[in-house]
Amino acid sequence: MNTLLFIPQINKPLLRKGWKRSFLILFFPFFAFTQGDSAPKNYDSFLEVAPYAQSDLYWAYNTLISLEDDATLIISNENELNILKYVQSNQKLNQNVIISTLEESKNANFDFFSKKNTYVTLSIDQNTKEKLKSKSYLTGLAFKLSETPFDNTTTLKNNVEQNFLLDYLKVNFEETNKPALISKSVYLVPLSVLYRHYKSEKSNSKAENMRFILESVATQTGNEKILLSLLGESQNAENESFSSIIPYKNLEKGMVKLAEKLYVSEVETTNASYNLFLQDLLNHKEFDKINICKSEKVDWRNLLEPKHKMLSDALIFPYGKPEDDKCPIQNITYEAAVLYCEWITKSYNNNSNTKKKFNKVVFRLPSEQEWEKAAHGNNLMPMKYPTSNHFQNEKGCYLNNYNIYSEKYPCAKCSSGDAKDGAHFPVQTDYYYPNSIGIYNTSGNIAEMISEKGKAKGGSWEDIPENCTIQSVKNYEKPSPAIGFRVFMEIQ
Repeated sequence: MNTLLFIPQINKPLLRKGWKRSFLILFFPFFAFTQGDSAPKNYDSFLEVAPYAQSDLYWAYNTLISLEDDATLIISNENELNILKYVQSNQKLNQNVIISTLEESKNANFDFFSKKNTYVTLSIDQNTKEKLKSKSYLTGLAFKLSETPFDNTTTLKNNVEQNFLLDYLKVNFEETNKPALISKSVYLVPLSVLYRHYKSEKSNSKAENMRFILESVATQTGNEKILLSLLGESQNAENESFSSIIPYKNLEKGMVKLAEKLYVSEVETTNASYNLFLQDLLNHKEFDKINICKSEKVDWRNLLEPKHKMLSDALIFPYGKPEDDKCPIQNITYEAAVLYCEWITKSYNNNSNTKKKFNKVVFRLPSEQEWEKAAHGNNLMPMKYPTSNHFQNEKGCYLNNYNIYSEKYPCAKCSSGDAKDGAHFPVQTDYYYPNSIGIYNTSGNIAEMISEKGKAKGGSWEDIPENCTIQSVKNYEKPSPAIGFRVFMEIQ
């Protein structure tokens, strides 16, 4: 999640005295975010007599709504403190919330994590913001501090949709005698996060409504360029700061040249690589993406034929379990594989290390033709399998990880209960023999997604050898423990 904070500035008066919220609703009935369910009935009359600008009172209300009832709120300055306490007292809102300035907290040696529900406003100073960045979670007009990650997107969504007062953001009426102290720009961060969430879940109507509010706020506060940056739409968006725990060397390692500007990974994407990606998502608080990309746990023993279910782990997993780091990731969606490729592309391209082999690349899923070219290697004659036209060698040993339980595939060397090709399920990505250019397991082990959704190539551990040829296509509609992917890298 984006943790950019805006320091409030003295802004032009935003609402003319005497204009009521009902006027705004009358002229903007088609917006989804007119008022939340908790909007106080007497707030209009309260605005008339308050000693503060109406926009500041709206800000205070929405800030308090962003908190839990028993929260401690650390704010930037005395102006914020006075406005918040005024609304808290007069509206009987979150009266158990303790509010204090950052300076007061420092003087009292306050530990930000000493209490369960501690929040800071978006306007907290830059030094404090940096110290708390990795443990702050946006809930509205405040960040909740937590050492344990949680799905703050749901909290943010509920606060804004159900509770926030937002009508005043859509227009710019001036109030002559009460200049606003809090800029509307503080809304750009939380609302842009919510806009991107709506876009990701394809809630187009909500996204359009939120976009209107964002553009209104950006125009009124002169932050049009900042808004584009927050939405990832600025010309320099690709060059903006991006941190990743994925080493660029990991992404370069094991890439085999396939064409002038096209490389292919010698192995299928491993659990270790994919878990680094998930950790990156967690560090960036990309909970929406985590929900899309998580891999569901597989009950491997239950997938065995009945006669094998009682075997020991040593016989079922002779080379380690499919969840081991060096085994291929599986049981994920096509969308997850695409997001992985997009993420490592961003991670590599934003790494400023001068020792990188390439300046700019795109990691992606291959086309079917590209995948088959990689599987064939540099063999001049077309073959059924990566190393020959046969799935066994001269000694009768299986060359890859297939489903060969049937009596159709005898193996005199295998004892009862053993997997005839050495494995019941996916094994490490560099097991078995590579093809002529050093590519492992393009036949069997895990069927590999290509750019065309619903198609995977090369067959898997659950497919018979005849369905694991280079030309084989395994169709899928949902995640499967037999389907993963291999990354291709295109040089830009």
